[in-house]
Amino acid sequence: MSVPHRKISETGPDISLFSLGSWHTYDRMDFDEAVQMLRHAIDQGINFFDVAVYGRYAQKFPLTNPRLGRTWTDLVFTHAMRMAGVPRASYMVAEKIWLWAYPRLSIEEQLDHALLRLGSDYADFIMLGDMEDKFDFNVIVNEVGALIAKGKVRWWGVNNWSVHELRAAYDCAVANNQPRPQLAQLKYNVSRRTKPEDRRWLELFEQTGIGLQASDIFESGYFAGKTEVTRGVARDPGDIRPLIQEASPRFTALARELGATPAQLSIAFCLSHPAIANVLFGCTSKAQLEENLAAGALAQRYGSEIRKLVEDFWFDRDRIDPESSWSSAPMELPPPVAAR
Repeated sequence: MSVPHRKISETGPDISLFSLGSWHTYDRMDFDEAVQMLRHAIDQGINFFDVAVYGRYAQKFPLTNPRLGRTWTDLVFTHAMRMAGVPRASYMVAEKIWLWAYPRLSIEEQLDHALLRLGSDYADFIMLGDMEDKFDFNVIVNEVGALIAKGKVRWWGVNNWSVHELRAAYDCAVANNQPRPQLAQLKYNVSRRTKPEDRRWLELFEQTGIGLQASDIFESGYFAGKTEVTRGVARDPGDIRPLIQEASPRFTALARELGATPAQLSIAFCLSHPAIANVLFGCTSKAQLEENLAAGALAQRYGSEIRKLVEDFWFDRDRIDPESSWSSAPMELPPPVAAR
């Protein structure tokens, strides 16, 4: 086993420093390759997988833009794990709960559908994502606590919340004697540093023990060596993606100067955050996974110096509000996909 594990807070689990995401990943892969890659990930010590439902999977659950069409990435993942001979109890799964669909769809209703697709009776984590409205945090933490008491969930975290929202939810959990949030999944890469490195976030991480899970670390491929991305990608707070695309060749050149690949440099940068608990990335081959795992050696070689080396790529400085929770920026979508 080569991937180290870190314990989240006093009540959280030990999770691998690297984890694999699934947003339109496994349904784009050769199935045999997916089986081999996931088996290798487990053998190397990766025990955390984000397998959230992202597609328009039923009329009752229109949770994402219909132009993305149906997606089967979570179904492919769970079948590939079975074919790789990996017992469900040997790894952790995180599912997303979309708050922009709440309370029209309850937390439990969304989770039950995700678990049905996963073929499991529990999720290790639920990540409450995309806060677009104001909610009663007492209600939310009590709902989550009830699911944990039922055994449907073990721990919980949030996705792209503001520091004030997460602080309020944490305080409500303490006041209601409910399980506290363990992870904050935030966009974090060499260009999107303003929010996770803000003083208020650093204080929250230190005071609560909540860990940072870095997501969108490759910026949909631009920081993994691509110069053009043709598939649907995540939202663009601060409208900085044109700057990122223009800078991508320079970033690749810098990585080569350091004796690394751009993907390795991206991961090594994320590892330098003082509150990092987990770096989330997508892979579409065993070779790509091997490349990414080698980022740990690069991080050890350069330590905190790596932050200065990539300073010129920090593009969202002074372009976003570090206390914000969500951007109204549209997603970059591919052409419409016909329902199958």
